[in-house]
Amino acid sequence: MTISRLFLAATSVGVVASIIAISTRPADSQPQAKALVHLQPTSPGTSQGGNLHVSGTGLFGTRVGIGTTSPSDLLTVFGQGYGLVHTNGATQLGTYVDGLAGWIGTKSNHPLYLFTGNGPTRLTILPGGNVGIGTNSPNYLLDVAGTLSTTGLRLPTGAGAGRVLTSDASGNASWQNSSGFTLPYSGTGSLASYAAFEVTNTNTAIDSTGIRGISTSPSNYTMGVWGQSDSVTGIGVFGWTTNSGDQTNMGVYGRSNSTSGIGVYGIAQASSGTSKAGVYGFSPNSGSGVYGIGPTGVYAHGNGTGVALRAYGGNNSYRGVDAVVYRADGMAVYGEAGSSGGINFGVYGHTSSQSDGYGVYSSGRFVASGTKSFQIDHPLDPEHKLLNHYCTESSEPINAYSGVVRTDAGGYAWVELPEYVEAINKDFRYQLTVLDDTDNDGFVLAKVSKKLRDGSFQIRTSVPRVEVSWEIKGTRNDRFVQAYGAPIELEKPKHWQGLYLMPQLYGQPAERAIHRRSPESESQPIPPPTPSTKTP
Repeated sequence: MTISRLFLAATSVGVVASIIAISTRPADSQPQAKALVHLQPTSPGTSQGGNLHVSGTGLFGTRVGIGTTSPSDLLTVFGQGYGLVHTNGATQLGTYVDGLAGWIGTKSNHPLYLFTGNGPTRLTILPGGNVGIGTNSPNYLLDVAGTLSTTGLRLPTGAGAGRVLTSDASGNASWQNSSGFTLPYSGTGSLASYAAFEVTNTNTAIDSTGIRGISTSPSNYTMGVWGQSDSVTGIGVFGWTTNSGDQTNMGVYGRSNSTSGIGVYGIAQASSGTSKAGVYGFSPNSGSGVYGIGPTGVYAHGNGTGVALRAYGGNNSYRGVDAVVYRADGMAVYGEAGSSGGINFGVYGHTSSQSDGYGVYSSGRFVASGTKSFQIDHPLDPEHKLLNHYCTESSEPINAYSGVVRTDAGGYAWVELPEYVEAINKDFRYQLTVLDDTDNDGFVLAKVSKKLRDGSFQIRTSVPRVEVSWEIKGTRNDRFVQAYGAPIELEKPKHWQGLYLMPQLYGQPAERAIHRRSPESESQPIPPPTPSTKTP
């Protein structure tokens, strides 16, 4: 194979092109083939049928066409697809055109570098599409290493009127609500939805704060944060924790380091009305509307009602008061009527459901150091008097059942009792009294002829067809008594020794009472501070 070289120079544009023309030496078995490129005299003759055609009056200032016999420019490459390809065997730089557009870039899987002034790379395009300015290793679609200046910026994703551009700790930017203000903020803001001023803190630090207000004055009537709402149903300050996990979080948290300070203080300023509240706690599902921890968890002082608690619900999980004490000698609820005049109540329970409700219910033992009675309006003078009837006391837990039965012609009668009587009682005792207002001569005798068994016992009288008043008593033997017994004489525990249930009955001072108020609740009520009349 013979290789000939054609040298074309276009001095007017400073272009030097080396075009390789290849011709084949005649073989013994085939005729001589024509060369791809034929040189012609200064005045060209007939166009040749090769792949390269040079037109013009000479080699200088001519136009070169590849794929066309009528080149329009100094060098014209005609055809769809790749045109010029510059390669070192591995890296390929080329041009590409089709009916839609033209491209320039690397044909091989290599980056494209653009430079100026025969200097370093100014712009880099990686095979994956990342573009870098000032860097050969862009990590993003556009990666600028240096200062970027622009007369306008548009980031459409998440954008909106009045929003601001913020970033996280890694530099990832996002649009956030600006709440109608610009930074640095001065003046008033407005937001069409919920808030006039909104701050979002995405910091995951343990002590991060959305808004922090500080008043540095050590005296006077100062406020770290002032919240005000002029709406008839508005809220001055609203706190909300939206995390639904099982950890302790707080919508509003108040704290005071003063020896007589108040963590959270609320004032209902109106001079009338019954629905106003200084502090209002509400828990629509589970949880607590108000939850207090301390020597005195919740302290309430009022000229009328110290604490008014209501729960509205339809099952046993709704409680007006739910009190628990975790001490061996503690009291979950302590009630005391301090006044010595009139009728007052340490604890008063009431139910509006008289048929199936309970004013006071004890699921364990019920003890009273005074008398136990029921009290009703006196039936003969209900407007002016009360009538008390007292409970019968016993050294045993006794259940009593009674009734009247008439014996038959043979002097026998069976008394039927509910099935539960034998299930919850033992050691039955009987009493019989004959009711006979006739003129029968002689004394009528009555006896229990058959003891209680299988729900009934039998009575026999010496005279037939006689009424008998009967009473049967049993000692309680239900599962509670079986498990815990019914103690009578008890030794006072060590921490009760020397103390009394009612020390005044023994001439002892009130300090020697077993059940007394805590020192915190015996102290004077906290004087309320003077409500501020200042405005922000």
